[in-house]
Amino acid sequence: MGFVGKMNVVFITYSMNFGGTQSVITTVSNSMVQRENKVTIITMINSPCVYELDKRVRVLPLLNSTAGPEGFFKNRSAYKLLRKTVADIHPDAVVIMAEEISARIAAALMGLHLKLIAAERSNPYMVPVDKINRFYRKVFYRYVDGFIFQTKDAASFFSSKIRKRGTVILNPLEISRIPRRPYPKIRQKTIVSVGRLAPNKNHMLLLESFKKFYKIYPEYKLLIYGDGELKSELMEYARRTMYPDSYEFMGTTGEVLDEIFDAGMFVSTSDYEGMPSALIEAMACGIPCIATDCPSGGPGMLIEDGVNGILVPVRDCGAIVRAMCKIADENDEIRNIGINARTVAILTDPVKITREWENYIRKVVSDEPCDT
Repeated sequence: MGFVGKMNVVFITYSMNFGGTQSVITTVSNSMVQRENKVTIITMINSPCVYELDKRVRVLPLLNSTAGPEGFFKNRSAYKLLRKTVADIHPDAVVIMAEEISARIAAALMGLHLKLIAAERSNPYMVPVDKINRFYRKVFYRYVDGFIFQTKDAASFFSSKIRKRGTVILNPLEISRIPRRPYPKIRQKTIVSVGRLAPNKNHMLLLESFKKFYKIYPEYKLLIYGDGELKSELMEYARRTMYPDSYEFMGTTGEVLDEIFDAGMFVSTSDYEGMPSALIEAMACGIPCIATDCPSGGPGMLIEDGVNGILVPVRDCGAIVRAMCKIADENDEIRNIGINARTVAILTDPVKITREWENYIRKVVSDEPCDT
């Protein structure tokens, strides 16, 4: 008989700032407390939560600091504080969603006799990047009780023993973020991108592709939403090589879906990633979408090429330009792609997905066998 009572669950992440991981934590946490479970989100740094959490969800920042995650583990008092904070909550399960350092957090919680679940949020072939963190993953993941993967490709990276303890769950669509207004009959001449300005997103390829597209369709403008470590470099490159009125870096905003709802197309040029929440949201808005068919398979699970979006090979500038031109032609086929894209809301239905999360956590708490 599985665990059927109310659960006390802790999520651990780096921060609750903008990001796909944070969006998933928000949706799952809100759903769980609405079903009378108790949820606490522990963040490693003290930064504002930009998502709308149910007031019953508790957020506990460990440090009054904005230091990077690596710096966190150089602070022995922070390490002890993490153990004490988690132990004092007495959770039924701890879900670790800290990407690069998830295995380090698992190691830090060893000996507390907790049910630990690692939720892989990127491509495990590429992340963690740091060799030490990869070593931690190899050593300490064997002691983790459960794993949540976003794609089957991500699960395939791990040993059969880990896969048997894991499951594959898509990212939920946060319905409340989708603007409640009629879908536009005529879309703006804009190309939008939403995501962290980080190496794996390959925004340089996006800029290169748009430069070539712009020579054919100069009425279009590129709008890039997001912040990150590459922002200065990308802005400088655009300043040197592109027409000033042809692009704009928009930064981050909680109203991004309102701003891009009427966009002509959404483009993702990632080299690798997990299950892209930004792509899910853009498709739900009915925006014709182009995405690289990158590992670990997230875009390929969402898009049926030519039916509800366009998939292009990774790092193929020519293919991206051709896809942009195809959408800019605005024929019936492209209009149907936008209409069909909205069906992603069925695939990523938040009620279904959040129940999958809760049911899986209950299985781990109950020591029930799991299948990927």
